[in-house]
Order: sequence, then C-alpha cells, then structure tokens
Amino acid sequence: MNRKNFIENEIKIVNKQGKQVSFIQNYVQNKLDEIRDKLKRESKPIWILVLKARQEGCSAKIEADWLTDCTLKKNINAVVISHEKESTKRLLRRVHYYIDNANLQIPTEKSSEYEISFPTTNSWFYLGTAGSVAFGRGDTIHRVHLSEWAFYRDDSVVDGILQSVPMDGEVIAESTANGFGNRFQTEWDRAIRGESKFYPLFFSWSDNPEYQIANTSLSENEITEEEQILKDKFRLTIPQIAWRREKMKEFPTKEQFYQEYPLTPDEAFIYT
Repeated sequence: MNRKNFIENEIKIVNKQGKQVSFIQNYVQNKLDEIRDKLKRESKPIWILVLKARQEGCSAKIEADWLTDCTLKKNINAVVISHEKESTKRLLRRVHYYIDNANLQIPTEKSSEYEISFPTTNSWFYLGTAGSVAFGRGDTIHRVHLSEWAFYRDDSVVDGILQSVPMDGEVIAESTANGFGNRFQTEWDRAIRGESKFYPLFFSWSDNPEYQIANTSLSENEITEEEQILKDKFRLTIPQIAWRREKMKEFPTKEQFYQEYPLTPDEAFIYT
C-alpha cells in the first residue's frame, strides 16, 4: 500500500468546520506526491524546498507521510522540526490524533515527551524545536520535515540533521516567507539557480481550492483594473478575486498580504 492509499483509507483529520473526516488529499498534497515520484524516477535526491501561502496543508501531509512510513516500513527514523516549542507541541498533538483515530490499530510506545516508537517495525518518530543543537547528531535519519524554516532563529540543528540523511532519505523543508536574508530565503535562491540539493516547489494561494467565496455577489464588471490583470495572468475566477479582496482587508499593507498569501515567489519575498 502506497502512502496516499494508506492516508486516505486509514487516517482521519478534523476539517475547518470542526468535523472529523477521512484525510482526502488536496491539490497541494497530491502535487507533493507527484514531485517526489518524479525525482525518484529521475534518480535524484528527494529533497524538496516548499515556498507556500498559509494553510495549504503541507505539514499535515508530511506528518501523515512519515507516520505511514513508520507504521509500514522497518527501521525508519523520522524527524519533524518546528520553529518554536508551542508549534512543536501542536504538531505532536496532530500526530497523536492521527494514531488515536486511525481506522486500524497502530501499535506505539511513548519513550519520552517528543518521541513515539513503533515496536512492530522498530521505527521512531521524533519531534524537535530549532535551537536544539545536538538534536539528530549521531543518528541516521531517513525522513526529515523542516516546518516553517524561515522562522528558525538558529539553523544549527538543520546542518546537523541534514548531514544525518542517507542517500535514499527524504527531506521536505517548507515555509511561508519571512522577509529577506534568512537561511530559507537564500536556500530558495540557490535552489532556483540549481546550486542547492533542494528541488524548489512553490504553491500560491490560488492553489488552495478553499480560498474563494463561492456565492459572491461580485460581478465581472465590478473588478478593478489590477484585479482584471491578475485574473487574466493567473486564470483566477471571480470567487477567487472576491476572496482576495476580502482577505486583503485583514492586513495593514499590501506587502504583508503578499508575504502571507503570494501569487508568485517574488511576491512572497517582497516584504522586508
């Protein structure tokens, strides 16, 4: 059973309406699978650098992937690193929710506050926080998720972990933008130029089907010249234009909106 089949058949999530539903992958989550398959076919490292808009579902997907591998594969060490302690706790709660509410029983043991072991496969799932300098050093780590990398105050944990990944390991680093000059942004530029081991992958807010107002009263002849240009260039719909117009009201400047909900990588990094 591949990851997608396991996730969609066995794992439950809570949707934005607060209801428990089956984990049916969205466009962004399916695209991650597509790119990984592409890199594998081409015998390239499965190291993916994701620049994204907010709440696209990347973290939820990657944690489900690593949980699937720990459940089905033997001797896997999977690591998730977050930018701060409270975020790490939220990621841990999500993983436990997947385990506790899965359709099949997933035998686990809790070895410490941020470690889950899988005795039937001898696999481990670790969660840590950026700034833990010794985290991951001396271990072989087969799956790495760097969550919201642009917000790490200390990148030393990244260097230690990346050097622990074997040739057939997988690394996915994802983040919304956080200004210019941080490690995530410079690594993105290197990846775009082909100087990094990472494959650059961008998801704009328009890739999220939830980002639209389905029953909007906005009509075609009411949109602005700027909105018309964006509509034509990015093939946006009127419900998407209506969503964008309303969402922008939540930010004091356009630049802040662009950083959180970019249509292009340049928009993501424009706010400094």
